[in-house]
Amino acid sequence: MIEQEILKASVKEIPKVLSVFLNTFTEIKEEIKFTFGEGIQTYISLKLNSFSNIKTILHRQLPKYFYDIYQTQAVYCNKLRITIDSHKSLEQFGPYITVIGGPGSGKTTLLRHIFMSSISLGEKIPLYLELRRIDFDKLSLNDIINQTVQENFSTESKRIIKKLLELEKFIILLDGFDELTFSMREKFIYSLNNYREKYPNNFFILTSRPSPVAELIPNFTNIKISNFTLDEAISFIEKQDLEEELLTNLKKDIKEKKWNETEKFLSNPLLLSTFILTYKNNSTLPEKNSEFYERVSNALFSEHDSWHKNGYVRKSHSELSIDSVKFLLNEFAFKNTFKLQYSFDSVTINSDFEQFITNQKFNAQVDKLKEDLTVSYGILTEDSGVYQFIHRSLQDYFAAQKVQKINSLHKTIIYDKIYDLTKRTSGYEIGNFIEFISELDDYYYNKLFMLRVLSEFFTRIDEDFFISSIISIFYSSLNFDDSEHQSITIPSHSYRAIFEFSSIERLISKTLFSFKFKNEPDIKSNSKLSKHTPKDRYVYSINKANYEDFENMISKLFPKLKSELESEVQKLSNLRKTIEEYLEKSLEEERRLLENL
Repeated sequence: MIEQEILKASVKEIPKVLSVFLNTFTEIKEEIKFTFGEGIQTYISLKLNSFSNIKTILHRQLPKYFYDIYQTQAVYCNKLRITIDSHKSLEQFGPYITVIGGPGSGKTTLLRHIFMSSISLGEKIPLYLELRRIDFDKLSLNDIINQTVQENFSTESKRIIKKLLELEKFIILLDGFDELTFSMREKFIYSLNNYREKYPNNFFILTSRPSPVAELIPNFTNIKISNFTLDEAISFIEKQDLEEELLTNLKKDIKEKKWNETEKFLSNPLLLSTFILTYKNNSTLPEKNSEFYERVSNALFSEHDSWHKNGYVRKSHSELSIDSVKFLLNEFAFKNTFKLQYSFDSVTINSDFEQFITNQKFNAQVDKLKEDLTVSYGILTEDSGVYQFIHRSLQDYFAAQKVQKINSLHKTIIYDKIYDLTKRTSGYEIGNFIEFISELDDYYYNKLFMLRVLSEFFTRIDEDFFISSIISIFYSSLNFDDSEHQSITIPSHSYRAIFEFSSIERLISKTLFSFKFKNEPDIKSNSKLSKHTPKDRYVYSINKANYEDFENMISKLFPKLKSELESEVQKLSNLRKTIEEYLEKSLEEERRLLENL
């Protein structure tokens, strides 16, 4: 734990630390160095204030000091579990790290910890970038860092920042690769590779939800956020400022449960927080994520704050009923999920809620509704005019609820839109949304979406070229240059958003990246040279025209791959049969009900 006073003292020491870095820059005027030092101090102070005083799903009203409630996180790499005290804990894995973690695992929290711990160490300058706020169509990573420098430090900073980068004085924290749009990801990766090559020995840490694309970024070591152990879960609970009776009952209940049966819900920081939030009303663990989030939703709207030490009774400012507020949240989450929008400026949030309120003829003011959502219920957070759900998974849940509530006559239209949505994204960013729909609206999900996707998948398999045809469903080309850079192009399809297809995709990606494309003569000779990227690169298309050659080559290189793919495809075939039987049984039950009526 880093004491708040130590952090504040560390910030005050930044100009002294920088002066040591900058003394070698004799060609730069002293006043420019001074201005730069003040700018860095201001930038870090602002970030520190934002990161060190936080609201969480358990502490939605008054900010808490980060380290008062933070449970130290651990990661896995090569079966090695390591607790992260600072960026130094990760140095053994090299200077380029990709942190992989599912929803609510604490990826952003970990980056905030690394940012603040690096300040207290005083050895490197941390820069934190939210990738979703960057338009890589217009700007490179180099542009963004220079822009951050010029906006927050001084207009003369470019020369200094370049020299400091050359001296390896930065930790560059890149948050939310999975939140980049599908079209942005490849541009970001090329930009990242170029920047890393230009300044190779700075420390780069990237976060993402599980994704083959993120996990295959060249030269980056993948580490996975570890689940809490039982002791860590208990430690987390003890830090949450709960009433003594509640704390005692929680700890006793969790210790008495079988950890291997409860780990799914209690070893993830977000889900453990929601379990604490809902515990007073229901101490049992649900079987489905959607049931868990229904409890969370109900808890956020109820008067549960009385079981915090600083209890109070909150007031509704909009004077809307809870059902009306939930309706508005369903509409808002649904609309913006289909736009792949997860943060909202004041104009967007005002316009959307004004439209929904008018359509329903509710008697409410948007400003008062926003106050309810951010203060009374704590469902949205606001930072410098930018609004978000307190966790993105809540937006996914409210959007999925809207799908469930839609009239059956309109289900076909909605599922057509969901199908289109999965095809125009890389899939990963909406996987949670799709999972909630599969639980909340299982009959129509299976009938109108899952069967359609499975049927399409099987029609694309060519039995004569089994391996090639399946690989081409998930990856349309192999891309590589004469260095170590290589990647895979992802075509538009719906499979990536669906959990049941994840194992087959991981098998393929793991196989394809186990060898270097540039070392395979057949691939290189049949590739086209593309000059439309930052580097000249070869592009080998995986399509029907070269199925035969590709099949022969892959079969020789990986003789077990065909049988492994056959096993995965059989699982999908069994799934299709199960869904068909389930739908037929549901139809028979409906017929009997109609006959009885």
